Amino acid sequence: MKNNRFFLFKVLKWILTIPFVIFLIIFSLSNKQFLKISLWPIPWSIEIPIYFFGLGVLLFGFVFGYIIGWGRAVLKYYKKTKKASDANY
Repeated sequence: MKNNRFFLFKVLKWILTIPFVIFLIIFSLSNKQFLKISLWPIPWSIEIPIYFFGLGVLLFGFVFGYIIGWGRAVLKYYKKTKKASDANY
């Protein structure tokens, strides 16, 4: 039962991820205008193509999701080892 639920979660994740990535790629290829980003406390601004911004957001989301997933796995491992060590005493 648990493996089936895990498999369904993985399938759902891919069903949602693939259209989002395709949309972001199409958005990136069709928007080659420049985006001006002002760095508020600093008097400078940066002009980058919109597709760099979109891909940067995708990369940030991927890295952030990876870090959150890694943190949850470490927490789960810690709780599991703590239960095992408490059971031994």
